[in-house]
Amino acid sequence: MSAKSGAGTYAPFASSDYRLLWSGTCLYFLAFVISMVAQAVIAYDLTGKNSAVGLVALCSGISLTIGSPIGGVLADRVDKRRLLVLSQLAIAALFVIVGTLMLSDLLTVALLAGMALLINLCSCVIMPARQAWSPATLPPEQAGDGAALQALAVTLMGLIGPFIGGLIIAVPFLGLGGAYLTLAGFMLVTVLLVLRTRAASPRPAAQAKPLADLQLGLIHVFTQPRLAVLMLSFYGVILAGSSYAVLLPGFIEDRLGRDASDVTWLMTMSGLGGLVSTGLVSLLPSSRQTTTLLAVGGMIMGVGLALVGGASSFGIAMAFMLVVGIGMGMVQLLNTALIMREAEPQYYGRVMSLVMLGWGINGVAALGLGLLADGIGAGRTLAVMGAVAVMIAAAMWAALRGLGARGEPTVRAQSTLSS
Repeated sequence: MSAKSGAGTYAPFASSDYRLLWSGTCLYFLAFVISMVAQAVIAYDLTGKNSAVGLVALCSGISLTIGSPIGGVLADRVDKRRLLVLSQLAIAALFVIVGTLMLSDLLTVALLAGMALLINLCSCVIMPARQAWSPATLPPEQAGDGAALQALAVTLMGLIGPFIGGLIIAVPFLGLGGAYLTLAGFMLVTVLLVLRTRAASPRPAAQAKPLADLQLGLIHVFTQPRLAVLMLSFYGVILAGSSYAVLLPGFIEDRLGRDASDVTWLMTMSGLGGLVSTGLVSLLPSSRQTTTLLAVGGMIMGVGLALVGGASSFGIAMAFMLVVGIGMGMVQLLNTALIMREAEPQYYGRVMSLVMLGWGINGVAALGLGLLADGIGAGRTLAVMGAVAVMIAAAMWAALRGLGARGEPTVRAQSTLSS
């Protein structure tokens, strides 16, 4: 795929329907990220154990792991508008329940874990449905740019979500319970945006059996070597690098003597680092070294995690979290956009569901990481995760280099999404 001009990349925003869909994606994923941060803080506050945070993340991961492939098939088969309205209303209701229980001092880890499972089960259909609906709001020649911009929305909200979440949680009259009620309001706005979208929700002319659809999606991804490597490396980096959120509440309380809720400041630094990396990538000249940048990003993230694990003060940990965010921002910005550019439009829903599956795998591993942190310490666990992230990034670079650069977008084509 060749490089495109900035105007060409942004062309989908000329469509009012696409703008509504994209805005809803931003708001939904912002709420998703903030809820993940908030539930980690709540779980640690309730028990004082990393394993409790891991248990809640495990429930999130199980629902995403099992539900994401099914959600992708549904997104490519059924009415997207109805699917989005119902699933987003359900999440809004669940956020209200969690917030009310928190404010009433009735929330337990078991209830939080159950709510996390249900919330993420509903989430399994949202991003695939949004990605599958995107081409219907655009001319055919803009479908690839539309998919990449949707992926960009997910990346940016993942970067700034912890910062915004920290601000919401820090409001004295809101706290964690009020934060969940605020997130419910976000979800209601996403419903209104969907209802205002006029583009028809596409349906396939002929539908195979659901399992056959799922099989076709997997075949599409894993019979294309570049797409397969990008997807598998995304899983690996997410597993090794993004699970740190489970460990941070206990790490800063036990190792650094800070309240677990101060984790939002560390996540804020990570988000700022992600925004820095987005800006740096946008300043690079046109180049076909996208895979090298991906690998460098993964290595920066891994080294940053190891340094955080060895930090002796909260200020030093915040500085190293900036490094983690820079690396994570590079990985998420480039890898997710590359995946969607490599995929064919008719498979967007299923491909996005496989991307979401990565976050599910991340959650499934969280309990094991929490138990490991309770055994050897969160600092040592972070160091191990960082080393694994570096090795995965190096393996990804070697594999993609071996496959050659055929069809690889230039850095400029990707960076225009973030400028």
